[in-house]
Amino acid sequence: MKKLLIISLFCALGALVGGATAQASYNKNIMVNGDFEAGFTGWYCTINGSPVCNQSEFITVDDNEEGYYLTLGGANSRETVSQEIDIPYSAYENNLNFMLRFTPATESANDYVTFKLTAADCKDSCAERRIQFGSAKYDEWQYYEYDVSKLRGQRIRIEFDYHENGDGQHSWVNIDDVVLKTKSRSTIKGTVKNYYTGKIVKRAKVKIKNTKGKILWSGKTNLKGKFKATKIKGGAKKKRIIVSKGDYKKVFKKRIKWGKTYTNKYWINRPVF
Repeated sequence: MKKLLIISLFCALGALVGGATAQASYNKNIMVNGDFEAGFTGWYCTINGSPVCNQSEFITVDDNEEGYYLTLGGANSRETVSQEIDIPYSAYENNLNFMLRFTPATESANDYVTFKLTAADCKDSCAERRIQFGSAKYDEWQYYEYDVSKLRGQRIRIEFDYHENGDGQHSWVNIDDVVLKTKSRSTIKGTVKNYYTGKIVKRAKVKIKNTKGKILWSGKTNLKGKFKATKIKGGAKKKRIIVSKGDYKKVFKKRIKWGKTYTNKYWINRPVF
């Protein structure tokens, strides 16, 4: 079982410019082979700039009781692995995380790996972190997390760049569980009806609030008694859907998942038994 030192890092990224037409729903990991169970599939590898995936003893995918993971190091050189991936424009919540550990045969304090995240919206890099040998206990997994929500709709490049100092004292770095979880917000559609008459209720007020009372969406039903609330965040806690017309008011509670569309009828003026 992996021992974890958790390090959360949130990127200060520029605003996204542009739009999109199709709005697909997402609530999944879109990273290709981030657990390296399929070898180097989806990854591009170099040693000193030359492509070497599946051709090098220094960049390997290893297997033990913990499963597969990537190993860099031991070559007195500069080794990189990278992957480019498109973040859907409709994915409003996007988080990138990975696990990393040093496993030296001998201590070589000047060896390090640089994690770099680039995209068109960032002038140089969206995020960059140099992880030095000795910055954490070796043989202990560290967990890194980045909020990349503002990069939706862009192609990003994720790179691990390993440097050995050439002193002959080799060290290695393991990388595993690279995950890019994307989540699109949900839509709540409804028709408001009078419980006694069965007729639609026009111009009924609708508010959607979170558990802290913050209004996430507000509007009115149209001439057909319908409403459509968009860009609602998912989560474990139930949202409150408040429907009112004149003196009548009804509160509905519903748990909203990410990337879903919900369609329901909302009956007001309904007696409580």
